[in-house]
Amino acid sequence: MNDVFIAGVGILNLTSPPVIDVGLQSTREFILQNSFIARNKGGMYLTATTPSASTKLRANITNNVFAHNTHGEVLNLTGHHYQNIFLYENYIFNNSAGDFRDVIHVRNLVVNFTFNTITNNTGHYIVRSFNMVNTKPTQEFTKSLFTGNNATAIYRAVFHVGSGNPKINHNYLVNNECDFELETNPVNG
Repeated sequence: MNDVFIAGVGILNLTSPPVIDVGLQSTREFILQNSFIARNKGGMYLTATTPSASTKLRANITNNVFAHNTHGEVLNLTGHHYQNIFLYENYIFNNSAGDFRDVIHVRNLVVNFTFNTITNNTGHYIVRSFNMVNTKPTQEFTKSLFTGNNATAIYRAVFHVGSGNPKINHNYLVNNECDFELETNPVNG
């Protein structure tokens, strides 16, 4: 069990470097579980790179609390589409990422985001997802609770899909401060 409590430096315009900054290269396993990450200025960034599928990451982020964090994304997950991250039974609440930062930002990773509770957060988007356009592996957001969140982007959506084909299934979404639950970028054909 890990506690990261009241850490980080607040910088102008609600941006800060991450409190937890994990950079992994050709790492096969990463586990973050049973942690309490609260009242920080800056969130958790995980960047994973690998030159081949043989050294792909299998990360497990399970049973954590991310609460009352400010000044940037609570979770920023970036890597290559070989990498797999499993986010299960996390409680993400009362965070303020700022008007131009997302609460959860996922780029170019295979993500299974299941049975999580995301409530009373404020950010540009609550979840922003990007993936390589023509990859078979996907990002999956399933059976999670999204309630009481406030998106500050122009169209005020809970989910923003920038590219790729994420699966968003069987979630409970009640966010009265948001105009839309899902926003996607236009596709040029």
